[in-house]
Amino acid sequence: MLLTNMQIVVIQLDTEGVIRYINPFAVNLLGFTHVAELIGKNWFDHFIPALEVSVRKSRFKQMMKKGETINHLKSEIICKTGDKKIINWSNLIIYNDEGIVNGSLSIGSDITEQENSYLQIHELKAELEKENLQLKGEPIPEWMQRDIIGTSAAILYVIQKAKQVAAANATVLLEGETGVGKELFAELIQRTSLRSHMPFVKVNCGALPAELIEDELFGHEKGAFTGALQSRKGRFELANGGTIFLDELGELPLIMQPKLLRVLQNGEFERVGGQQTIKVDVRVIAATNRDLTKEVKEGRFRDDLFYRLNVFPITIPPLRSRKEDIPILIRYFINRKSKKHGKEFENISKSDIEHLQDYEWPGNIRELKNVIERAVLSSPNNILKIDNSSIGMSENGLFQSSLSSMEHIEKEHILKVLQEAQWRINGDRGAAEILAMHPNTLRNRMKKLNIFRKSKEPR
Repeated sequence: MLLTNMQIVVIQLDTEGVIRYINPFAVNLLGFTHVAELIGKNWFDHFIPALEVSVRKSRFKQMMKKGETINHLKSEIICKTGDKKIINWSNLIIYNDEGIVNGSLSIGSDITEQENSYLQIHELKAELEKENLQLKGEPIPEWMQRDIIGTSAAILYVIQKAKQVAAANATVLLEGETGVGKELFAELIQRTSLRSHMPFVKVNCGALPAELIEDELFGHEKGAFTGALQSRKGRFELANGGTIFLDELGELPLIMQPKLLRVLQNGEFERVGGQQTIKVDVRVIAATNRDLTKEVKEGRFRDDLFYRLNVFPITIPPLRSRKEDIPILIRYFINRKSKKHGKEFENISKSDIEHLQDYEWPGNIRELKNVIERAVLSSPNNILKIDNSSIGMSENGLFQSSLSSMEHIEKEHILKVLQEAQWRINGDRGAAEILAMHPNTLRNRMKKLNIFRKSKEPR
Protein backbone atom coordinates (compact mmCIF):
# COMPACT_ATOMS: atom_id res chain seq x y z
CA MET A 1 0.00 0.00 0.00
CA LEU A 2 2.84 2.39 0.84
CA LEU A 3 4.57 1.90 -2.54
CA THR A 4 1.23 2.16 -4.33
CA ASN A 5 0.47 5.64 -3.02
CA MET A 6 3.93 7.22 -2.99
CA GLN A 7 4.64 9.97 -5.56
CA ILE A 8 7.82 8.28 -6.73
CA VAL A 9 8.70 5.79 -9.46
CA VAL A 10 8.98 2.21 -8.17
CA ILE A 11 9.91 -0.57 -10.62
CA GLN A 12 10.91 -4.19 -10.04
CA LEU A 13 12.82 -5.93 -12.86
CA ASP A 14 13.89 -9.55 -13.20
CA THR A 15 17.44 -10.46 -14.18
CA GLU A 16 16.65 -9.88 -17.88
CA GLY A 17 15.19 -6.42 -17.31
CA VAL A 18 11.55 -7.48 -17.65
CA ILE A 19 9.06 -5.49 -15.54
CA ARG A 20 7.57 -7.61 -12.71
CA TYR A 21 6.11 -4.74 -10.65
CA ILE A 22 5.46 -1.04 -11.30
CA ASN A 23 3.54 1.36 -9.07
CA PRO A 24 0.58 3.48 -10.30
CA PHE A 25 2.53 6.75 -10.14
CA ALA A 26 5.14 5.34 -12.55
CA VAL A 27 2.36 4.03 -14.83
CA ASN A 28 0.84 7.52 -15.08
CA LEU A 29 4.24 9.17 -15.51
CA LEU A 30 4.98 6.92 -18.49
CA GLY A 31 1.65 7.84 -20.06
CA PHE A 32 -0.20 4.56 -19.54
CA THR A 33 -3.51 3.80 -17.83
CA HIS A 34 -3.21 0.28 -16.39
CA VAL A 35 -0.42 -1.64 -14.73
CA ALA A 36 -1.22 -4.63 -16.96
CA GLU A 37 -0.05 -2.66 -20.01
CA LEU A 38 3.50 -2.67 -18.64
CA ILE A 39 3.97 -5.96 -16.80
CA GLY A 40 6.05 -8.32 -18.92
CA LYS A 41 7.64 -5.59 -21.08
CA ASN A 42 11.41 -5.32 -21.19
CA TRP A 43 12.29 -2.01 -19.54
CA PHE A 44 15.34 -1.36 -21.69
CA ASP A 45 13.71 -2.17 -25.01
CA HIS A 46 10.70 0.12 -24.46
CA PHE A 47 11.64 3.01 -22.18
CA ILE A 48 15.31 3.80 -22.76
CA PRO A 49 16.60 6.17 -25.52
CA ALA A 50 17.78 4.09 -28.49
CA LEU A 51 21.38 5.31 -28.34
CA GLU A 52 21.68 4.26 -24.69
CA VAL A 53 19.99 0.83 -24.78
CA SER A 54 23.12 -1.28 -25.27
CA VAL A 55 25.12 0.58 -22.63
CA ARG A 56 22.31 0.52 -20.07
CA LYS A 57 21.59 -3.21 -20.71
CA SER A 58 25.25 -4.06 -20.28
CA ARG A 59 25.44 -2.07 -17.05
CA PHE A 60 22.33 -3.82 -15.73
CA LYS A 61 23.68 -7.29 -16.55
CA GLN A 62 26.93 -6.48 -14.74
CA MET A 63 24.87 -5.38 -11.74
CA MET A 64 22.95 -8.67 -11.79
CA LYS A 65 26.15 -10.69 -12.18
CA LYS A 66 28.15 -8.98 -9.42
CA GLY A 67 25.22 -8.23 -7.12
CA GLU A 68 26.42 -4.62 -6.81
CA THR A 69 24.06 -1.66 -7.15
CA ILE A 70 24.65 1.76 -8.70
CA ASN A 71 22.89 4.38 -6.58
CA HIS A 72 22.01 8.01 -7.33
CA LEU A 73 22.08 7.34 -11.05
CA LYS A 74 20.51 10.12 -13.12
CA SER A 75 19.14 9.03 -16.50
CA GLU A 76 16.51 9.71 -19.15
CA ILE A 77 13.47 7.56 -19.86
CA ILE A 78 11.01 7.77 -22.76
CA CYS A 79 7.25 8.00 -22.16
CA LYS A 80 4.49 6.58 -24.34
CA THR A 81 4.06 10.02 -25.99
CA GLY A 82 7.75 10.22 -26.86
CA ASP A 83 8.44 12.85 -24.18
CA LYS A 84 11.56 12.37 -22.09
CA LYS A 85 11.73 12.42 -18.30
CA ILE A 86 14.84 12.69 -16.16
CA ILE A 87 14.83 10.34 -13.16
CA ASN A 88 17.22 10.16 -10.22
CA TRP A 89 17.46 6.45 -9.28
CA SER A 90 18.40 4.42 -6.24
CA ASN A 91 18.69 0.65 -6.83
CA LEU A 92 18.44 -2.46 -4.66
CA ILE A 93 19.39 -6.06 -5.51
CA ILE A 94 16.62 -8.64 -4.88
CA TYR A 95 17.57 -12.17 -3.83
CA ASN A 96 15.44 -15.35 -3.82
CA ASP A 97 15.15 -17.74 -0.89
CA GLU A 98 18.37 -19.49 -1.93
CA GLY A 99 20.30 -16.23 -1.88
CA ILE A 100 20.59 -16.02 -5.65
CA VAL A 101 20.13 -12.65 -7.42
CA ASN A 102 16.54 -12.51 -8.63
CA GLY A 103 16.36 -8.98 -10.06
CA SER A 104 16.35 -5.37 -8.91
CA LEU A 105 14.08 -2.83 -7.25
CA SER A 106 14.60 0.70 -8.52
CA ILE A 107 13.18 3.77 -6.78
CA GLY A 108 13.33 7.07 -8.62
CA SER A 109 12.20 10.67 -8.35
CA ASP A 110 11.18 12.80 -11.33
CA ILE A 111 13.64 15.71 -11.51
CA THR A 112 12.79 16.77 -15.08
CA GLU A 113 11.56 20.25 -14.17
CA GLN A 114 14.53 21.01 -11.91
CA GLU A 115 17.01 19.78 -14.52
CA ASN A 116 15.40 21.80 -17.29
CA SER A 117 15.46 24.94 -15.13
CA TYR A 118 19.10 24.29 -14.26
CA LEU A 119 19.99 23.82 -17.95
CA GLN A 120 18.10 26.98 -18.97
CA ILE A 121 19.95 29.05 -16.39
CA HIS A 122 23.34 27.69 -17.43
CA GLU A 123 22.57 28.06 -21.13
CA LEU A 124 21.58 31.67 -20.54
CA LYS A 125 24.68 32.21 -18.43
CA ALA A 126 26.87 30.67 -21.14
CA GLU A 127 25.19 32.87 -23.75
CA LEU A 128 25.83 35.99 -21.69
CA GLU A 129 29.41 34.99 -20.92
CA LYS A 130 30.13 34.80 -24.65
CA GLU A 131 29.36 38.52 -24.79
CA ASN A 132 31.47 39.44 -21.76
CA LEU A 133 34.27 40.83 -23.93
CA GLN A 134 33.22 44.30 -22.80
CA LEU A 135 35.25 43.66 -19.62
CA LYS A 136 38.29 43.64 -21.90
CA GLY A 137 37.20 46.88 -23.54
CA GLU A 138 34.94 45.51 -26.28
CA PRO A 139 31.67 47.38 -26.89
CA ILE A 140 28.63 45.97 -25.14
CA PRO A 141 26.31 44.26 -27.67
CA GLU A 142 23.17 46.17 -28.55
CA TRP A 143 20.87 43.32 -27.48
CA MET A 144 22.31 43.33 -23.97
CA GLN A 145 21.84 47.09 -23.64
CA ARG A 146 18.08 46.52 -23.90
CA ASP A 147 18.05 43.89 -21.15
CA ILE A 148 19.22 43.52 -17.58
CA ILE A 149 23.01 43.35 -17.27
CA GLY A 150 24.55 40.50 -15.31
CA THR A 151 25.63 36.86 -15.34
CA SER A 152 25.07 35.89 -11.70
CA ALA A 153 22.76 32.99 -10.90
CA ALA A 154 20.54 35.37 -8.90
CA ILE A 155 19.81 37.72 -11.80
CA LEU A 156 19.60 34.95 -14.41
CA TYR A 157 16.96 33.18 -12.33
CA VAL A 158 14.84 36.34 -12.21
CA ILE A 159 15.30 36.91 -15.96
CA GLN A 160 14.12 33.34 -16.53
CA LYS A 161 11.02 33.92 -14.39
CA ALA A 162 10.23 37.17 -16.22
CA LYS A 163 10.50 35.51 -19.63
CA GLN A 164 8.47 32.55 -18.36
CA VAL A 165 5.49 34.75 -17.43
CA ALA A 166 5.83 37.11 -20.40
CA ALA A 167 3.91 34.85 -22.80
CA ALA A 168 0.93 34.67 -20.44
CA ASN A 169 -1.54 37.44 -19.67
CA ALA A 170 -1.15 37.05 -15.91
CA THR A 171 -0.78 40.05 -13.61
CA VAL A 172 2.83 40.40 -12.44
CA LEU A 173 4.00 41.95 -9.17
CA LEU A 174 7.64 43.10 -9.23
CA GLU A 175 9.07 43.41 -5.73
CA GLY A 176 12.41 44.79 -4.69
CA GLU A 177 14.29 47.66 -3.10
CA THR A 178 14.53 51.09 -4.65
CA GLY A 179 16.92 51.17 -7.58
CA VAL A 180 17.06 47.42 -8.41
CA GLY A 181 15.62 47.94 -11.90
CA LYS A 182 11.96 46.99 -11.59
CA GLU A 183 11.05 49.11 -14.62
CA LEU A 184 13.65 47.28 -16.72
CA PHE A 185 12.01 43.98 -15.83
CA ALA A 186 8.59 45.39 -16.71
CA GLU A 187 9.98 46.41 -20.10
CA LEU A 188 11.53 42.96 -20.56
CA ILE A 189 8.18 41.27 -19.86
CA GLN A 190 6.36 43.60 -22.25
CA ARG A 191 8.97 43.25 -24.99
CA THR A 192 8.85 39.43 -24.93
CA SER A 193 5.07 39.16 -24.49
CA LEU A 194 2.31 38.58 -27.02
CA ARG A 195 1.31 42.23 -26.46
CA SER A 196 4.69 43.62 -27.47
CA HIS A 197 3.19 45.43 -30.50
CA MET A 198 0.44 47.01 -28.38
CA PRO A 199 0.60 50.09 -26.10
CA PHE A 200 2.86 50.01 -23.05
CA VAL A 201 1.80 52.75 -20.63
CA LYS A 202 3.81 53.62 -17.52
CA VAL A 203 2.42 55.31 -14.42
CA ASN A 204 4.46 56.26 -11.34
CA CYS A 205 1.86 56.17 -8.57
CA GLY A 206 4.32 57.70 -6.09
CA ALA A 207 4.94 60.77 -8.24
CA LEU A 208 1.27 61.78 -8.55
CA PRO A 209 -0.57 63.86 -5.94
CA ALA A 210 -3.43 61.87 -4.40
CA GLU A 211 -6.07 64.21 -5.83
CA LEU A 212 -4.85 63.63 -9.40
CA ILE A 213 -4.37 59.86 -9.43
CA GLU A 214 -7.96 58.94 -10.31
CA ASP A 215 -8.01 61.38 -13.22
CA GLU A 216 -4.62 60.17 -14.42
CA LEU A 217 -5.59 56.48 -14.34
CA PHE A 218 -9.20 56.65 -15.50
CA GLY A 219 -9.64 60.03 -17.20
CA HIS A 220 -12.57 62.44 -16.86
CA GLU A 221 -15.68 63.59 -18.66
CA LYS A 222 -16.25 67.13 -19.91
CA GLY A 223 -17.48 69.31 -17.06
CA ALA A 224 -16.45 66.82 -14.35
CA PHE A 225 -14.67 69.64 -12.50
CA THR A 226 -13.64 73.24 -13.03
CA GLY A 227 -11.33 73.41 -16.02
CA ALA A 228 -12.49 70.10 -17.53
CA LEU A 229 -13.34 71.67 -20.89
CA GLN A 230 -13.33 68.35 -22.74
CA SER A 231 -13.28 64.63 -22.06
CA ARG A 232 -9.92 63.02 -21.46
CA LYS A 233 -8.86 59.38 -21.62
CA GLY A 234 -6.96 57.97 -18.66
CA ARG A 235 -3.95 55.68 -18.75
CA PHE A 236 -6.04 52.49 -18.63
CA GLU A 237 -7.93 53.50 -21.78
CA LEU A 238 -4.69 54.44 -23.51
CA ALA A 239 -3.29 51.01 -22.62
CA ASN A 240 -6.32 49.10 -23.96
CA GLY A 241 -5.14 45.92 -25.69
CA GLY A 242 -1.66 46.33 -24.24
CA THR A 243 0.04 46.62 -20.87
CA ILE A 244 0.07 49.16 -18.06
CA PHE A 245 3.00 49.41 -15.66
CA LEU A 246 2.02 50.74 -12.23
CA ASP A 247 5.26 51.72 -10.52
CA GLU A 248 5.42 52.40 -6.75
CA LEU A 249 1.98 50.83 -6.35
CA GLY A 250 2.42 50.77 -2.56
CA GLU A 251 1.94 54.56 -2.64
CA LEU A 252 -1.60 54.23 -4.04
CA PRO A 253 -4.08 55.84 -1.59
CA LEU A 254 -6.60 53.53 0.08
CA ILE A 255 -9.50 55.45 -1.44
CA MET A 256 -8.27 54.56 -4.95
CA GLN A 257 -7.62 50.88 -4.32
CA PRO A 258 -11.25 49.62 -4.79
CA LYS A 259 -11.39 51.19 -8.24
CA LEU A 260 -8.13 49.52 -9.26
CA LEU A 261 -9.43 46.22 -7.87
CA ARG A 262 -12.51 46.51 -10.06
CA VAL A 263 -10.37 46.98 -13.17
CA LEU A 264 -8.29 43.92 -12.29
CA GLN A 265 -11.37 41.79 -11.60
CA ASN A 266 -13.75 42.91 -14.35
CA GLY A 267 -11.74 45.12 -16.70
CA GLU A 268 -14.16 48.02 -16.24
CA PHE A 269 -14.38 51.51 -14.68
CA GLU A 270 -16.00 54.93 -15.08
CA ARG A 271 -14.21 58.17 -15.83
CA VAL A 272 -14.29 60.93 -13.24
CA GLY A 273 -17.70 62.57 -13.52
CA GLY A 274 -18.94 59.86 -15.89
CA GLN A 275 -21.83 57.41 -15.76
CA GLN A 276 -20.86 55.12 -18.65
CA THR A 277 -18.97 51.93 -17.80
CA ILE A 278 -15.86 51.56 -19.93
CA LYS A 279 -14.41 48.09 -20.53
CA VAL A 280 -10.73 47.53 -21.31
CA ASP A 281 -8.40 44.61 -21.93
CA VAL A 282 -5.22 45.57 -20.13
CA ARG A 283 -2.46 43.48 -18.64
CA VAL A 284 -1.17 44.91 -15.36
CA ILE A 285 2.46 44.83 -14.25
CA ALA A 286 2.85 46.41 -10.82
CA ALA A 287 6.00 47.26 -8.89
CA THR A 288 6.65 48.18 -5.29
CA ASN A 289 9.56 48.62 -2.90
CA ARG A 290 7.24 48.15 0.06
CA ASP A 291 6.40 44.94 1.91
CA LEU A 292 2.75 44.72 0.86
CA THR A 293 2.09 41.86 3.28
CA LYS A 294 3.06 44.21 6.11
CA GLU A 295 1.06 47.05 4.55
CA VAL A 296 -2.02 44.78 4.49
CA LYS A 297 -1.57 43.83 8.17
CA GLU A 298 -1.25 47.49 9.14
CA GLY A 299 -4.35 48.49 7.17
CA ARG A 300 -2.65 50.60 4.52
CA PHE A 301 -3.30 48.22 1.64
CA ARG A 302 -6.41 46.17 0.84
CA ASP A 303 -5.92 42.43 1.20
CA ASP A 304 -8.23 41.62 -1.73
CA LEU A 305 -6.23 43.94 -4.01
CA PHE A 306 -2.97 42.39 -2.81
CA TYR A 307 -4.16 38.86 -3.59
CA ARG A 308 -5.36 39.99 -7.02
CA LEU A 309 -1.95 41.55 -7.76
CA ASN A 310 0.10 38.72 -6.27
CA VAL A 311 -0.67 36.25 -9.07
CA PHE A 312 2.95 35.97 -10.22
CA PRO A 313 5.35 37.76 -7.86
CA ILE A 314 8.95 38.29 -8.93
CA THR A 315 11.46 39.49 -6.34
CA ILE A 316 14.41 41.30 -7.90
CA PRO A 317 17.61 40.82 -5.89
CA PRO A 318 19.48 43.83 -4.51
CA LEU A 319 22.92 44.56 -5.91
CA ARG A 320 24.62 43.40 -2.69
CA SER A 321 23.23 39.90 -3.42
CA ARG A 322 24.91 39.72 -6.83
CA LYS A 323 28.22 41.50 -6.39
CA GLU A 324 29.83 39.34 -9.08
CA ASP A 325 27.83 41.43 -11.57
CA ILE A 326 29.43 44.71 -10.46
CA PRO A 327 32.44 44.60 -12.88
CA ILE A 328 30.22 44.07 -15.94
CA LEU A 329 27.83 46.78 -14.72
CA ILE A 330 30.76 49.16 -14.24
CA ARG A 331 31.90 48.59 -17.82
CA TYR A 332 28.36 49.00 -19.09
CA PHE A 333 27.81 52.34 -17.34
CA ILE A 334 31.29 53.59 -18.28
CA ASN A 335 30.49 52.98 -21.95
CA ARG A 336 27.08 54.67 -21.74
CA LYS A 337 28.11 57.69 -19.71
CA SER A 338 31.33 58.23 -21.67
CA LYS A 339 29.37 58.49 -24.92
CA LYS A 340 26.84 60.78 -23.27
CA HIS A 341 29.50 63.24 -22.05
CA GLY A 342 31.91 62.94 -24.99
CA LYS A 343 34.71 61.24 -23.07
CA GLU A 344 36.72 58.04 -23.48
CA PHE A 345 38.26 55.85 -20.80
CA GLU A 346 40.68 52.97 -21.24
CA ASN A 347 40.96 51.67 -17.71
CA ILE A 348 39.72 51.68 -14.12
CA SER A 349 42.01 50.71 -11.26
CA LYS A 350 41.67 47.32 -9.60
CA SER A 351 41.48 48.97 -6.18
CA ASP A 352 38.50 51.09 -7.29
CA ILE A 353 36.67 48.00 -8.53
CA GLU A 354 37.37 46.26 -5.23
CA HIS A 355 36.03 49.29 -3.33
CA LEU A 356 32.86 49.20 -5.42
CA GLN A 357 32.45 45.47 -4.80
CA ASP A 358 32.99 45.87 -1.04
CA TYR A 359 30.26 48.50 -0.74
CA GLU A 360 26.74 47.36 0.21
CA TRP A 361 24.88 49.57 -2.33
CA PRO A 362 21.71 50.53 -0.44
CA GLY A 363 20.68 52.52 -3.55
CA ASN A 364 21.35 49.47 -5.78
CA ILE A 365 21.85 49.78 -9.57
CA ARG A 366 20.63 53.38 -9.64
CA GLU A 367 23.24 54.40 -7.08
CA LEU A 368 26.02 52.60 -8.97
CA LYS A 369 24.97 54.33 -12.19
CA ASN A 370 25.13 57.74 -10.50
CA VAL A 371 28.54 56.99 -8.98
CA ILE A 372 29.96 56.01 -12.36
CA GLU A 373 28.47 59.07 -14.07
CA ARG A 374 30.01 61.38 -11.45
CA ALA A 375 33.36 59.62 -11.96
CA VAL A 376 33.09 60.06 -15.74
CA LEU A 377 32.41 63.78 -15.28
CA SER A 378 35.20 64.37 -12.75
CA SER A 379 38.03 62.16 -14.10
CA PRO A 380 40.44 64.33 -16.14
CA ASN A 381 42.22 61.66 -18.22
CA ASN A 382 41.55 58.26 -19.76
CA ILE A 383 41.73 56.43 -16.43
CA LEU A 384 38.46 56.51 -14.52
CA LYS A 385 38.92 57.45 -10.88
CA ILE A 386 36.23 56.80 -8.29
CA ASP A 387 35.75 59.32 -5.49
CA ASN A 388 35.00 57.23 -2.40
CA SER A 389 32.92 60.03 -0.93
CA SER A 390 30.53 59.66 -3.84
CA ILE A 391 29.57 56.16 -2.74
CA GLY A 392 28.66 57.01 0.81
CA MET A 393 32.10 56.40 2.32
CA SER A 394 33.54 58.68 4.95
CA GLU A 395 37.27 59.38 5.21
CA ASN A 396 37.71 56.67 7.84
CA GLY A 397 36.23 54.09 5.45
CA LEU A 398 32.92 53.66 7.25
CA PHE A 399 29.80 53.38 5.14
CA GLN A 400 27.28 56.17 5.38
CA SER A 401 23.63 56.14 4.31
CA SER A 402 23.68 56.37 0.53
CA LEU A 403 19.93 56.80 0.33
CA SER A 404 20.03 60.03 2.29
CA SER A 405 23.01 61.27 0.27
CA MET A 406 21.14 60.52 -2.98
CA GLU A 407 18.12 62.45 -1.77
CA HIS A 408 20.41 65.30 -0.77
CA ILE A 409 21.93 65.35 -4.27
CA GLU A 410 18.47 65.30 -5.85
CA LYS A 411 17.29 68.10 -3.56
CA GLU A 412 20.32 70.25 -4.34
CA HIS A 413 19.84 69.72 -8.08
CA ILE A 414 16.13 70.64 -7.99
CA LEU A 415 16.89 73.72 -5.85
CA LYS A 416 19.54 74.86 -8.33
CA VAL A 417 17.16 74.50 -11.28
CA LEU A 418 14.35 76.29 -9.41
CA GLN A 419 16.64 79.18 -8.63
CA GLU A 420 17.78 79.38 -12.27
CA ALA A 421 14.11 79.41 -13.34
CA GLN A 422 13.34 82.03 -10.66
CA TRP A 423 11.04 79.50 -8.98
CA ARG A 424 8.78 79.30 -12.02
CA ILE A 425 7.52 75.69 -12.33
CA ASN A 426 5.19 75.76 -15.35
CA GLY A 427 5.63 77.19 -18.82
CA ASP A 428 8.47 77.87 -21.19
CA ARG A 429 11.88 77.47 -19.48
CA GLY A 430 10.12 76.66 -16.24
CA ALA A 431 11.81 74.23 -13.83
CA ALA A 432 9.54 71.36 -14.90
CA GLU A 433 10.56 71.76 -18.54
CA ILE A 434 14.26 71.98 -17.68
CA LEU A 435 14.02 68.85 -15.53
CA ALA A 436 11.87 67.05 -18.14
CA MET A 437 9.21 66.39 -15.51
CA HIS A 438 5.48 66.90 -15.34
CA PRO A 439 4.78 70.02 -13.22
CA ASN A 440 2.64 67.99 -10.79
CA THR A 441 5.43 65.40 -10.49
CA LEU A 442 7.91 68.18 -9.68
CA ARG A 443 5.58 69.65 -7.04
CA ASN A 444 5.22 66.21 -5.47
CA ARG A 445 9.00 65.69 -5.37
CA MET A 446 9.44 69.16 -3.84
CA LYS A 447 6.95 68.24 -1.12
CA LYS A 448 8.70 64.91 -0.40
CA LEU A 449 12.14 66.55 -0.30
CA ASN A 450 10.84 69.45 1.84
CA ILE A 451 11.70 72.10 -0.77
CA PHE A 452 9.95 75.43 -0.13
CA ARG A 453 10.58 78.88 -1.54
CA LYS A 454 11.76 81.34 1.03
CA SER A 455 9.98 84.68 1.21
CA LYS A 456 13.02 86.61 -0.08
CA GLU A 457 13.57 84.32 -3.08
CA PRO A 458 12.74 85.97 -6.43
CA ARG A 459 9.39 85.01 -7.93
